[in-house]
Amino acid sequence: MEILSLREASVQEAGRLLEIEQAAFEPYRTILDPQSGVFRETPDVIRQKMTTGRFLVACVGEQIVGLVFYQHNDEHTYLGRLSVLPGWQGRGIARMLIEAVEQRARQFGRPVVQLAVRLALPQLIAMYRRHGYLIIAEHCHPGYSYTTFVTMEKRLTT
Repeated sequence: MEILSLREASVQEAGRLLEIEQAAFEPYRTILDPQSGVFRETPDVIRQKMTTGRFLVACVGEQIVGLVFYQHNDEHTYLGRLSVLPGWQGRGIARMLIEAVEQRARQFGRPVVQLAVRLALPQLIAMYRRHGYLIIAEHCHPGYSYTTFVTMEKRLTT
C-alpha cells in the first residue's frame, strides 16, 4: 500500500470532507430508513461540526482517502461518520482512523469511546465488535417505533 498519513482536517477542506462522506455512504443510500443525514449536509454543516469537534483525515500523498469525526464530551469521546472512499476500502484505513481516535481520547483523559451505527448495517456492527466495541443501548429515530440504531462503546485501556 502507498504511504498513508493521518492529520487533522482544516476548515477550508469542508467541501472535500463532505464529498468523501457522501461517496462512502452512497452504497447505503437505498438501505437506510431513515436515510442518512450525510446526504442533507452541506460544507457549512461540516464547518459547524468543526467548532465542537475535529475531523481526522487519512491521506495518500495529498489525496484524502478517508476520514472520521470525533468530539470529546464530558465523559467520553464520540466517533462518527467514519468514511473511506470505496476504492480504498479493505486496506486497514478504517482501523487506523478508529485507533487514532482512541489514542486522542486517551490523551484527552476520556476512557470511553462511543459511536452510533444502524441496525441495517450489520457488517459495520461486526467491524466495530472486532475492534472491541459493545452494544450498550438501542434507539429509534423520531417517528419510528422500532430500533433503528444502536450505541456502541469501548472502554479504553491505558
